[in-house]
Amino acid sequence: MANLADRPATTAVREAQELTLDRMLQALDQRGLAARPETLNDLGVFLAGRGRSDEAIACYRRALALRPDYALALNNLGLALRGLGRLDEAVAAHRRAVAIDPACADGHDALAAALAKVGQAEAAVGHYRRALSLDPDHVEALVNLGNLWRGAGRLDDALALQRRAAALRPRDAEVLNNLGITLRERNDVAEAIDCFRRAVAAQPGHAGAHVNLGMTLLATGRFAEGCAEYEWRCRSDARPPGLEAPLWDGRPLGQGTLLLWPEQGLGDAIQFI
Repeated sequence: MANLADRPATTAVREAQELTLDRMLQALDQRGLAARPETLNDLGVFLAGRGRSDEAIACYRRALALRPDYALALNNLGLALRGLGRLDEAVAAHRRAVAIDPACADGHDALAAALAKVGQAEAAVGHYRRALSLDPDHVEALVNLGNLWRGAGRLDDALALQRRAAALRPRDAEVLNNLGITLRERNDVAEAIDCFRRAVAAQPGHAGAHVNLGMTLLATGRFAEGCAEYEWRCRSDARPPGLEAPLWDGRPLGQGTLLLWPEQGLGDAIQFI
């Protein structure tokens, strides 16, 4: 089975990228492609990559109506459902995919991630281990199982897995960011900072790595650099939901209003005021 996240869209889909889903399907039908499950799956991947998750789900379901045993489409359907928070549906889709293609490491990793989201940690561990037995170098499973162990307080186990992942992908910002978090929780601060710096160098726009670097620098008393990096939180999920007002740049307010958002604990809020 192909990698679930990297499956390319067809040329016909790329040509239709600005169209509505109905227009896309019409364009594919004119080329005799609309009845091909593979094309519908590719269209779903294309749409999911552009944040059009509901339309992607519709495409995966069309593909599955034509080919119910299409494990790749089932996995992609599960990923899209998980992204929308529809976790029980995601687990069901991934279970079907694994039942159809039990030798697919990607499928077990995806099912494990969905199970972890619904609190079934023990079952998730089993599928992560199955993924790694099928593919010992499966980086996502190494990172994800490491994150699960870190959450359970098994920091040595988490570190071993995530070091393996970083050795396999030494310039992958997400891998390095997760390794840095585990190192920080082990109080290996200097190496954690190095990991976050490497993550930022590999992907300068990775907001999470910048924020983690900033928080770690602040914890060591390096306030100037730490504050500058911590400003990246405004580009991450830490920004207050639905807040459209501009950030204050320090200029006099005049008659304006300043909204204070308690993004950390009260102690940190008071300190930064």
